[in-house]
Amino acid sequence: MDFAKAPSRRIHLDWRKRVSIIMGVAKGLLYLHQDSRHRIIHRDLKASNVLLDHDLNPKISDFGMAKIFQGNLGEANTARIVGTYGYMAPEYAMEGLYSIKSDVYSFGVLLLEILTGKKNSGFHLTRLAPSLIAYVWQFWIEGRGLELLDQLLTEASCNTAEFLRHIHIGLLCVQKDPTVRPNMSSVVVMLGSESSVLAQPQQPAVSVGRFVLQPEQSSLDYSHNARAEMSRLHDISKTKFNDIFITLLLLLLFLLINGPSSTEADEPIYSPFCTGTKVTPNGTSFETNRKLLLSSLPSNTSVSGGFYIASIGIPDVHGLALCRGDLTQEECLNCVNNGSKRIIDECPSSSSATIFYEVCHVRYSDVNFFSEMVYAAKYPTRGNLNNKSSNNSYNWNSTEQTIVGSKIYSLVLDKLISEIVSEAPDSGKMFSAKEANVESTSSKLYGLGQCTRDLSKDKCHQCLTQAQGDIATDDGNEGGFVVDNSCNLRYELYPFYRVQHLPGKKRRAITITVSISVLIFVVLGSWAYCRYGKSKREISPDDNKELPLMDFITIKVATDDFADSNKLGQGGFGAVYKGTLPDGREIAVKRLSRKSWQGLEEFKNEVILIARLQHRNLVKLLGYGIYGEEKLLIYEFMPNKSLDLFIFDETNRSQLDWETRLNIIHGIARGILYLHEDSRLKIIHRDLKPNNVLLDHEMNAKISDFGMARIFGEKQSEASTRRVVGTCGYMPPEYAMEGIFSVKSDVFSFGVVLLEILSGKRSNGFYLTEHAQTLLNYAWNLWNEGKGLDFIDQFLIEFASAPAEELLRCLHIGLLCVQEDAADRPTMSYVLVMLGSDKSIDLPQPTHPAFSVGRFASGLMGQSSSSNNLYSVNDLTVSNFTAR
Repeated sequence: MDFAKAPSRRIHLDWRKRVSIIMGVAKGLLYLHQDSRHRIIHRDLKASNVLLDHDLNPKISDFGMAKIFQGNLGEANTARIVGTYGYMAPEYAMEGLYSIKSDVYSFGVLLLEILTGKKNSGFHLTRLAPSLIAYVWQFWIEGRGLELLDQLLTEASCNTAEFLRHIHIGLLCVQKDPTVRPNMSSVVVMLGSESSVLAQPQQPAVSVGRFVLQPEQSSLDYSHNARAEMSRLHDISKTKFNDIFITLLLLLLFLLINGPSSTEADEPIYSPFCTGTKVTPNGTSFETNRKLLLSSLPSNTSVSGGFYIASIGIPDVHGLALCRGDLTQEECLNCVNNGSKRIIDECPSSSSATIFYEVCHVRYSDVNFFSEMVYAAKYPTRGNLNNKSSNNSYNWNSTEQTIVGSKIYSLVLDKLISEIVSEAPDSGKMFSAKEANVESTSSKLYGLGQCTRDLSKDKCHQCLTQAQGDIATDDGNEGGFVVDNSCNLRYELYPFYRVQHLPGKKRRAITITVSISVLIFVVLGSWAYCRYGKSKREISPDDNKELPLMDFITIKVATDDFADSNKLGQGGFGAVYKGTLPDGREIAVKRLSRKSWQGLEEFKNEVILIARLQHRNLVKLLGYGIYGEEKLLIYEFMPNKSLDLFIFDETNRSQLDWETRLNIIHGIARGILYLHEDSRLKIIHRDLKPNNVLLDHEMNAKISDFGMARIFGEKQSEASTRRVVGTCGYMPPEYAMEGIFSVKSDVFSFGVVLLEILSGKRSNGFYLTEHAQTLLNYAWNLWNEGKGLDFIDQFLIEFASAPAEELLRCLHIGLLCVQEDAADRPTMSYVLVMLGSDKSIDLPQPTHPAFSVGRFASGLMGQSSSSNNLYSVNDLTVSNFTAR
């Protein structure tokens, strides 16, 4: 049913048909939950898994992730969490728990999408709200529910009271706490009866918060002098000269490669085409509809794979936006946003107009042009658009910039363009980008072709073929660019996809100038380093050694052929063994399981990362080995193994007095801070938990297991992934629900570990206790009730005589780290400031911690396996979220 979100198709779904589809999906789920021979939880209900027959009747499909329960079985285990971002219930994404209420949540999301015509997945990129659910909730509580009506529907075409009732039901289905969500039998009753009284919905599950809207900011007034304060607490100010030198060099090389910041989405490459009949710009229905249409294009195009078409109102206004196929959602949104605003400024009185940018184009008309291809090529001019005759402006397709001896070049170019024209129509995005080497020269050609995706394959091929005939390929030109309303074709002698390069002589001149500057910088920097740097640093014997590739036989002998008696533990990626090298050194060998999903890339990632990291609170990698399917990592041996073996064991926990625990907390914080701010690379760990904190003979903390870690660019603040990996109970909501991670993800995990160290209780699976839904909620409730000491491990209070003020301050800091909104969480530098400042710094008040299970599992083990109370428990340590 994905087509329902495309305006050209969604327009066929009137109000009555949408109501029918909603009811059909509800009855289908009810059958799975209650009426079939087997009780089935679908686990991946979404628009694309609802098929429509010729009468637009819905059919639920794709049962590859479904879970079957037979007889009285009421729970099950799963080793892999699978689902689709935007549709997964929070208790499933965060804790691995699923039930019929998980499907109810997904149904609620789908219902709201059908009503509003907007996608929940990726909705945060619109900047309207963190998610579609949050957007609907805000309008609902403000009494503006009718403003949520899909623009292709009108209040006259549907029953407004019925629309608001459906919104109400949708909000009941997506409530944060699964126990208050209705079951599907109740949903069917509510949908089919106007007389039944609906309960008031509670706060829905909102995952991303202000995380994406303000990634660099925090709503708390964390001190700007945190770094100065830090110099008093640890040795950050002693950063080595070579780290600074290498960082500056890499930054300069990055600027050399990428050039100045891109402006390819700021200025059109061709003057806007203002055509059609003349219209009155203000006060008309056409103008209102045009503005409404154009304002909808940026967000919808960016979340729809870079292409979007829509039609609005009477009189009709039809619009289209296309982004180049290699753009990110953010880049696409920015370009279409610029075009949608500029086109009105440039063509205020035109009933039709098109504006072309280097990476996108925007078009509107009072005539429906969808699926039509009327070829009318334009030849963009580089440089000064306002003065095409100036010396700073020339046509991409002119013979002014040519290559000497261009016969071979032209042959290669012609072949490249032909391949693009042939491949683009058959690709999913009707987009193809290729490169080719020019024989006997050092040149490389880069080409790109693309069509608007409303065209058929034949029309796309026809458009690109005509563009191929117009683009200059036989005169040795350095570049060519042809744009049309329906397609575009381009080639260059540099990789222009996603990166802006200056053309011709200017580009070469700047490259030469910057290259010379870099050379001078390297020479002077190297001299300065040799003259001053070496005298100010201690020379480590390991600094200049490559990480050794260790012999398999040596490791096999050291571990007594990986004997069970030497086995230290079992992790998500395999077993860890103790060994002794011939020189007497004790080692820990991580032997990756052949069944582990950590493949060669994750293995290389861990080797490369740890080899570059040197910090007293990070485990030291001594070597590695790859022998056929065997992949081994050799670490320094930690005699006290991992933190979890102490804090979660009644006997071992007594060995950790308060001073030791506080030292461990500080050590973990310093290690994470080093990864985030002080190492050569900016690294997000993504799997911080007690199992991955090792303890040496003096009980100093050493962070380990970097298989899931990610490197960030110097100014990168966040990233997203389609494959979420981590451990239930330690992943923040924005990561578990949306695949978005940042330094604040590690801060959340640190906060969970801090609360576990204080309490001696495990976060993962806490819902099985009688205390609260999660360890975070348990801590939060006691904190709010003024009973914070009741949360603390009683050994610390009764036998270790730990200062109550220090304990409560650490609890306070832990709650700041696990706040639901990532923007509210402190950075690791400020965490260390707070940990080391006693009373000298006032701590801000924490907001509510991240949601997860709700009351869902409080009575889990005692509930019946009836269809209305069908739950599954997943007590994983490592989970692989596969986004579909």
